[in-house]
Amino acid sequence: MVAVCLAAVGCTGSEVEDTSLDPLTTPSQDEYQEVCGLDAGDKPTPSADLDPDRFVLLLGADGFAVCLGPAALDGPSLESAEPAFDGNGWTVDLVFREGAMGIDGFNQIAFECSNSNPDICPTKELAFVTGNVVIAAPAIQASEFSRSSVVISLQQTESEVKTIVGLIEGVDGTVQFRPVWPRPG
Repeated sequence: MVAVCLAAVGCTGSEVEDTSLDPLTTPSQDEYQEVCGLDAGDKPTPSADLDPDRFVLLLGADGFAVCLGPAALDGPSLESAEPAFDGNGWTVDLVFREGAMGIDGFNQIAFECSNSNPDICPTKELAFVTGNVVIAAPAIQASEFSRSSVVISLQQTESEVKTIVGLIEGVDGTVQFRPVWPRPG
């Protein structure tokens, strides 16, 4: 996986109070072991089915298998993605749509990840998935974001960042946001 970090501008640090959101559910430990648990030496087989309600095993950019929990947000949640240079390196600046399928849903999982909820987001990392590609898996550092304050800081070149933006634009902002789980063992 690429080393990334997710930061917010103007974070409040408070929990989202939107009652229209469905609560995040604790995934099944049996399913977790079945999908992500491999014996030493086993070759991972990436999941072909990206059922949003199940664990999946996908290959990261580094070729290693990444265990991802059920999707916390699945659909056209992004309004735009733009490459930017912040003086230190290249970033992807995201603008979320409004509502439960946009920034409200993202803030719900950001709260769980930033607080390392062991039942929902144990690693603080949240994978951004399009198709069967993990485009980034940043550590979430804030519990709440405004819809235009989500910035993914990447250790990548301008060309690589533009490729990531192209992947997001190519699916009309439809991205699955899945918590990264440690590999059992």
